[in-house]
Amino acid sequence: LSNDDTIKKLIFDFQSSHPNVLLSYETGMESLGVKNESDAINILNTEIMAGNGPDVLFLNGLPWNSYAKQGILMDLSSIGLTQDASKVFQNLFAAFQTQGKQFAAPISFSIPVLVGEKGKIGQASSLEGLLELAKQTEHPAPLSANNFLPYTFSIFWQEIQKGDGSKNKKKIAQLLEYAKTFDDLLQPQEGEILDMFQAVSPNVENAPYYDSVRHMVDIWDIVYGNTASGIGYLGNIRDFTAISDHMPGQNLSFLPFPEHVFTSLSAGINSKSSQTDLAAKFLEFMLSEEEQMVFIDDSLPPSCAFPVNKGAWQAMAAKPSPKKLEEYGAIFQRLGGSFHWPSQEEFNQLEQMASELDTPAMEDTLILSAILDSGGAYLSGNKPLDGAVTEISQMLELYLAESNAL
Repeated sequence: LSNDDTIKKLIFDFQSSHPNVLLSYETGMESLGVKNESDAINILNTEIMAGNGPDVLFLNGLPWNSYAKQGILMDLSSIGLTQDASKVFQNLFAAFQTQGKQFAAPISFSIPVLVGEKGKIGQASSLEGLLELAKQTEHPAPLSANNFLPYTFSIFWQEIQKGDGSKNKKKIAQLLEYAKTFDDLLQPQEGEILDMFQAVSPNVENAPYYDSVRHMVDIWDIVYGNTASGIGYLGNIRDFTAISDHMPGQNLSFLPFPEHVFTSLSAGINSKSSQTDLAAKFLEFMLSEEEQMVFIDDSLPPSCAFPVNKGAWQAMAAKPSPKKLEEYGAIFQRLGGSFHWPSQEEFNQLEQMASELDTPAMEDTLILSAILDSGGAYLSGNKPLDGAVTEISQMLELYLAESNAL
């Protein structure tokens, strides 16, 4: 839907190694000149159904499950890497399977986590526990949590959507109430900036706004002592190395929040494409160990994600050169702390967490925007809780019915 530096890098590398192939990169918002995601998705759907859509689809923000049910996405099972547990985190691929067929492939991934003092966060593995942790913390600010409302709906979506397709209204109400409580509790003090609820887009007046990039957990805000804890996605090796006992008086740790959930840059192939073989070649290239190194070699912005290829993952965990270690540790030395490379045990803990991920976060842009629209009205006091829950439930039922009838 939007420009993505990671995708641009992957395309550039493939183009460089396959000079006889021309790749055209289109984004729904910029390339089509539309101002909202709904128009962009409608145009895309029309093109796909007419047989004129893209060969490769990057599915973030799109209703990939509906696309799979409608036969829009090609089965990727024939691409060897998607089935090889010795080469990739196969559990991440299995999460995108339906009826034994692989309709989408994760290219990289991040894990939603809670980060804070080791002795305190252990009891905060739920929203209830997180709220108690925040209440018990007076200084510094108890929690860093950007875009809390859409983020929590995204990562707890598996508790909202029932197996029969209906929605758990009780859970919707609970998430809204927690968001309200946190919003009231975490009002910024003088000199503090807590941006938990971004309600207005900077580009479209009065439009709901949801920016997934800003969901990366702010490790450095905790290291600097500005906040006591934080929630968000962990997908950066520098951030992971910072979660350790580097600063005097700090003993940071992390835990999955919630367990088994992940987000990923995901791609699929248009089943109606006339270039499916070439599209599969591009997909294999993105999953190769050599190309997956872009997620750890500093060639991408620091708010990137972990590689899904295990060879690249092992290279990430290997102790870097003394020069690189000095670069990593410079910030802690300036702050009066010290730095050491994470132990193999710490990397094993992270890898074990990665191997247990099986639930993709819900990232459908239109659903999240609607939740933010109605939920934001409740948070601001312009809509009662029951009204917000009813509005969200009705919107979800209507939208998902339309998506399944593409």
